[in-house]
Amino acid sequence: LGNFKCSESWVTLFLKRHGFSPALDSDDGPKMDDWSKWVDLVRGLIDQYPGADQYHLDELTLYTDFANDTPPGSSSMQQMTVLLACNATGTDKLKPLICGANAVRESEDFTYARSCVLTDESLAIWLQKLNTRLMENGRSILVFLSRTRINVVKLTNLTHILLVFYPLELPDTAKPLRRDIFNFVKMEYRKAYVERLIDVRNHRWTFQEVVEALVNAWKRLPQHFIIF
Repeated sequence: LGNFKCSESWVTLFLKRHGFSPALDSDDGPKMDDWSKWVDLVRGLIDQYPGADQYHLDELTLYTDFANDTPPGSSSMQQMTVLLACNATGTDKLKPLICGANAVRESEDFTYARSCVLTDESLAIWLQKLNTRLMENGRSILVFLSRTRINVVKLTNLTHILLVFYPLELPDTAKPLRRDIFNFVKMEYRKAYVERLIDVRNHRWTFQEVVEALVNAWKRLPQHFIIF
């Protein structure tokens, strides 16, 4: 459709007719009762990319302080967000983006943004760096992500990444990372946390230790957990 031309008003009417907002800063989209219809809509795109080039991206939010004297939901508990992404064949787990309020030393295993939540700006920077690496390697990939991140379209210039946004209200059971993968990472992290408490009583983890435990949990994730 490279030669297709139309007026801005035509595009606006087309988007509204199909349930989309004409504004790029809005995550409004069509509501679907049958999610297989969405799969049918994007199947043409999916078929253009082998499984190794189809990536799913999602955010894992968790609290990092499990001390016995810390009430659940307490404001003293530290919240952090981890951005995880991998391909559909389980052969490539991308470097996580760790988001937390405390300073931390970056390493070759992860990148860091100093905020408890993942901002659109931090995600845009992460995607742009990934795009640069793909361009250098002559690769192009498809990335599935939440529609609430539609703003990154305006903040990036992605030449080797095609973003495909999940429809609104897509259940977690239909999002690959939110099934076994997130559970595995959380269980491995908590296991490491408890083992450290047993070895060193009354030890409170530093944020650096928390990050390293999460990164190690991501590394240990087996391929058979990932294959979609």
